[in-house]
Amino acid sequence: MIHNECGNLFRAGRTLLERSRLVRYGEHAFVGETDEDWVEAYWKNNFDSDFGRYMAWVWFSVGAENLAKAALVCNGLLQGKPQNLDYPMYLWNTDNATWVDEVLKPQQGPGGGYGTLGDIWRCEVDKLARHRGIPDAESKKLKAAYKYFTQAIRNRDAHSYIENRRRRDFPAVDRVFVPAFNTLVRTMENMGHFEATADHHPSH
Repeated sequence: MIHNECGNLFRAGRTLLERSRLVRYGEHAFVGETDEDWVEAYWKNNFDSDFGRYMAWVWFSVGAENLAKAALVCNGLLQGKPQNLDYPMYLWNTDNATWVDEVLKPQQGPGGGYGTLGDIWRCEVDKLARHRGIPDAESKKLKAAYKYFTQAIRNRDAHSYIENRRRRDFPAVDRVFVPAFNTLVRTMENMGHFEATADHHPSH
């Protein structure tokens, strides 16, 4: 198997997860950051005193989604949808009025990519569990982690800002999300991903 596609997704996910400072990665495993005050201070001092934590969780969310998709692609259970070339791109010489009219026309599946995170926790995680022989208890924890992540964290952060909400989710990083991430990493390891790529090297 060629691991370019899942490799790009994995590196993007790992980088965002690590740079959120909520987790670290090395030796094919994620480890949760347990010093909550250090994470708070890092984001407050280096990014924004009011919204630093919010920014960290947005990076964490996108990273977690990329990681799930990397594992599914690596295991042959998810394929990227081709870009819809009929969707109007905005270029330097684009006429605004024409572009606006084209964008507002009904489109058949504009864009591309790997589908939504909601579809992944509902359908694809079960396929992955069966495909890789993940024990039922571990499979349920993986699915619960991504359901909670999708519905309680990702959707909320994508659509609104709620003060101090993410700080209450900090204990879930090490106890809920890290085990789920490591289950996904193990499925990639079983597919020979890390022997075929440079993804085994820690990024810092």
